[in-house]
Amino acid sequence: MSDAKEYKKIAKMSVAQLLDYVLGAPYLLTDSYYRGFDTAIYKRHKELAMPWTPSSSPSRHTEKASTPAKKKAWSATANAVLKKTGDEGRAVRIANSVVKKKKGKK
Repeated sequence: MSDAKEYKKIAKMSVAQLLDYVLGAPYLLTDSYYRGFDTAIYKRHKELAMPWTPSSSPSRHTEKASTPAKKKAWSATANAVLKKTGDEGRAVRIANSVVKKKKGKK
């Protein structure tokens, strides 16, 4: 199978399929020869792992999100920044900033 076909296959995998794939061939993440696979696997993992919803966001990150509207804004912002940048810390900081600016709004 060509690399391009393999990348397309990875892009369609579910979380369980991706985990099985990596466990079956861990060298894809560690061997520099397979750098393209490493990138494709990491990208797909990030796409599948948008971690925050208004009800499931960790309270240690969302202390300022005291209303349902603020929690919704926080999770939407954090997920969008994470998807764009891949930086979880940055996503949390920006989401907290957005919620802080909504001060007093319900």
